[in-house]
Amino acid sequence: MTQHDVSADVMALFNNMNDAAAQAEVDQGLGRLGWWPPPGDHECILEDVAVGKGEFRYFIGGAPNLLECAEVQFTFRLINDPDAPSDQPRTFRDRAFLLLTDPQVASLPETQDKARGGKQQTRARMEFGRFKGHCAAILGLTEIPDIAVAIQEVLKAKAYADSGGSVIPLTVRCLYDEGERKDGSKYQRPDRCFVIERN
Repeated sequence: MTQHDVSADVMALFNNMNDAAAQAEVDQGLGRLGWWPPPGDHECILEDVAVGKGEFRYFIGGAPNLLECAEVQFTFRLINDPDAPSDQPRTFRDRAFLLLTDPQVASLPETQDKARGGKQQTRARMEFGRFKGHCAAILGLTEIPDIAVAIQEVLKAKAYADSGGSVIPLTVRCLYDEGERKDGSKYQRPDRCFVIERN
């Protein structure tokens, strides 16, 4: 479901997050998400941008804390997909961005002690950095000074592509989380994407 019109209350969240987003650098990255291509760089088309309300969750002393936030999720379609089960290249969803307002970020804990919340301000800044990286690449920019304007421009570009305009070709880097289970077996699961550049 493509959602090009953002509700006023979600745009209000975007309009109130520029201070927190300004502290994040554009980051392009020099299980539960469904199918993903293998780790590495892939030539893709921007397939969808879904924007709505979400929940930023963290724990203090084992108790969950939930903050309402803007949630943005990008979906990409591979341009070349020789392993596709049909003649249509497959799509994959990036991990959703959970973006907080400036006052929310300022209220988050920032401590080494995970029992007291951990480094949640750092987590929020990293989300903004990766989100700004996606927007910058899609829009052909090097910096994103206003996060609300950026999401509106991304949605306009996608709406133009959907109405018969040019598709939005991108290089997308897929990163996987790798580790070892308690039983000693290894795992690899999709973690996050970085949009490297618009082609």
